[in-house]
Amino acid sequence: MGFVSKAFTFALLIVLAAGSFAFVTDSPSYLSVGERPQDFSIQLENTSTVNKPLLAEFTLPSKFEVLEKPDFVRAKGKAQIRFRVYPQQSLEGTSYTGKIRLTLGGDVAEKIVTARYFSENGCTIDAQSGFAPVGTKAQGAADAGFVETLTFTNGSYKPKTLRLTQMRNAPQDWKTPGGQAFEVGPFETRSFSIPITAQSAFEGKIAFVFNCADSQLIKRQDVSVKMAAGADSNVIASGFAVVAGAIKSGEGEFILNAFLLVIAAVLLIAFIARLVNFLNRKNGGAA
Repeated sequence: MGFVSKAFTFALLIVLAAGSFAFVTDSPSYLSVGERPQDFSIQLENTSTVNKPLLAEFTLPSKFEVLEKPDFVRAKGKAQIRFRVYPQQSLEGTSYTGKIRLTLGGDVAEKIVTARYFSENGCTIDAQSGFAPVGTKAQGAADAGFVETLTFTNGSYKPKTLRLTQMRNAPQDWKTPGGQAFEVGPFETRSFSIPITAQSAFEGKIAFVFNCADSQLIKRQDVSVKMAAGADSNVIASGFAVVAGAIKSGEGEFILNAFLLVIAAVLLIAFIARLVNFLNRKNGGAA
């Protein structure tokens, strides 16, 4: 085989090899994970003219989860793989070499990654809240009782302690026990109640301030409290997680009694009308 033929064959093999590897990827080289799970993504493109199946394999020292991966990537199409890497207490402060292997059709791409598990101790708490009255205000009571219900979700493998330090923007006569501590375990969701006493009406936004891992966690709550007339009246309250205009027990009894009175009046009027009609017909027959 002459030199020209060899060169032509070599060039053809290069072209065929380049054509066979028909996808391009963009993936991270470093995976940094603290005390809560971290999400990462890989972008890839099928540059061929054929739809191809996609397989993703991960070699990592800690638990991981594939959140999004298509089974096939269409011809000339793009796709995304999303995955989540979980922290592990025994790996804190260490680094590992891992591998990501992607197979698109018969083409294979491998990426060496560095997984770093760094030490972290932050406030990894997500909070949800609701505000509602507690029971019914007793007659002659000087204040009314409410409860702020908080649901804390800890996204860390470390337990967290929250301490209530302040209730901002509320009237001065609204009181709640200070210094309350709330413990939430690793990856745990727990609900707690904060009692509140109030002597006045208020409508607005209250901020509950917590100390959490040497930082502040502030949870704001929309509140609407209206004091009815009279010292022994009930309190009408609504909050973010409470049905607006919810009727308390004393008001419910009053409305029920009024409704029964209306029904009784209608029945009495109907009875009198029938009686008058009966007497008229009787008198007419006697005539």
